[in-house]
This record gives sequence, C-alpha cells and structure tokens, in this order.
Amino acid sequence: MPRLLLAHCVFLIAAIAVAACGGDDDAHPASATPATAAPTSTPAVAFALISTAFADGGAIPAAFTCDGASTSPPLSWAGIPAGAKGLILIVEDPDAPGGTFDHWTVYAIAAEAGGFPASTSPRPGGLPGQATEGLNGAGKIGYLGPCPPAGQQHRYRFSLLAVDAALALPPGRPKAAVLDATAGHTLATATLTGTYRRP
Repeated sequence: MPRLLLAHCVFLIAAIAVAACGGDDDAHPASATPATAAPTSTPAVAFALISTAFADGGAIPAAFTCDGASTSPPLSWAGIPAGAKGLILIVEDPDAPGGTFDHWTVYAIAAEAGGFPASTSPRPGGLPGQATEGLNGAGKIGYLGPCPPAGQQHRYRFSLLAVDAALALPPGRPKAAVLDATAGHTLATATLTGTYRRP
C-alpha cells in the first residue's frame, strides 16, 4: 500500500509540472513583427510668384519703370493649387498719392502657363497662356511701369490669384470688374513686392 501511494504521488507531481511548463504562452512571446515604414510623399510646392529681375522686397531695375523702357519684368510661378482653372495677375502701387494705383491687370491666364517673359506693351503675339490684358490706372491697356514722384520710394505689389472658375471677359476690363467677376472663386494668392525710388 505505501508503494502504490508513492506511485500516485509521483504521477500527480509530474502532471502538475507538465501543465505548468507547457501552457504558458507568456514565457515564449512571439517574435515582434517589424513595423512597416510609412510611405513617403513628395511635399507640395508652395504657390509662389518670382522674378529674375528683382527679389521680393528688392529694388525694381529702372528698365522696368518709366525711367527706362517701361518693360514688364519677367515673371514665373509654381505650385498652382489643384482645381485652379485660371490665373489673374494684378500689379498695384499702394503708396500712390491718390490711393492705390493699378499698373497692370491680366486675366484669363491658363493655369498651365508658367510665367511671362519681359516685354513692352503692346506685345506682338500677345502674352503666353491665352492671357488677356485689362486697363491700368491711366486708362490704357497693358503694363505701366513704376513712376513715383521724384525722390519718393513706392512699393509695387504683384499679386497672382488662382481661381476655380473660367473667366471669359473681353480685353480692356478694369481691375474692379475682373475681381467682381471672380468674387468667391479665389483658391490662393501669391505675392511679390518690389520697390522703386525715382532720382
């Protein structure tokens, strides 16, 4: 009888030991799965307007003013926002004695146009991108170079508006009419400011 009891005890201890060692999942953690790298995306190019003739905040060379040939400066842009169906370019002098003076209004510029070369008005063959020129502050169509009073320095703000509506206006419309026709349709605006002081 003692021998049988001893056998039962040995069997019971062995069973407990197997159960304790064989069923513990935490003792053998699964190998960690390497994290999948997040896909990299190309950052969007910011909507920007630049000129090779002057830097933002810099002086506009005399060639592009009334003291030169009054040639419009070369301009280029990038980062046109998605959904844009056209562009509008407005050049203003906010420091003019009688209030903001309009130096150039261009509209119906194709969204795929990349810029304008330097040119004098009138432009043979017109502007790239099927662009249409409006009236300046002197009541004429085309670009009018900076011409502040002698000894004064003025700022000249070049604004490029991306709009989500096609604009079919005839040539020679003033800035106010162009902005009215696209009210509520501006997706983004890029600006470039130059300065000019007359001798």
